[in-house]
Amino acid sequence: MFFSINLTVYTSGATIYTFKDFNHYLNAYFSNLGDYIFGFSIPELAILSKGETLVIDPMPIRHWGTYYGGNSSEVISAVSSDSLGNIYIAGRTSSTNNIATIGAHQVNLASTFTIPTDAFVAKLNHTGNRIWGTYYG
Repeated sequence: MFFSINLTVYTSGATIYTFKDFNHYLNAYFSNLGDYIFGFSIPELAILSKGETLVIDPMPIRHWGTYYGGNSSEVISAVSSDSLGNIYIAGRTSSTNNIATIGAHQVNLASTFTIPTDAFVAKLNHTGNRIWGTYYG
């Protein structure tokens, strides 16, 4: 899950990206455990490990959340934005569906390894809806 949240105080250890609109984007795997508490696991290069709980305080406002991926696994390893508030994500995937859009640079998973994995890049609008996505590998 990838979500945007206004944070005034946050715990170190997670990868948080701050953009021009002053929103903070946190890239991790989350489960909502109730008000202001999220269970999560962070991609492999982060300090925190799977199963830890992040408590965000004081009084955060969750703007939106979205899943990106298909029928297998995805790891989002890069996040960026443009001046219009669009969000760009990149990472790797083993999914054979729900990654690429019609007319994309590469519409199918091309890897022929035993466990196939390709890179992917996608553009989301400011509310988390996919504009386009492509495999790249």
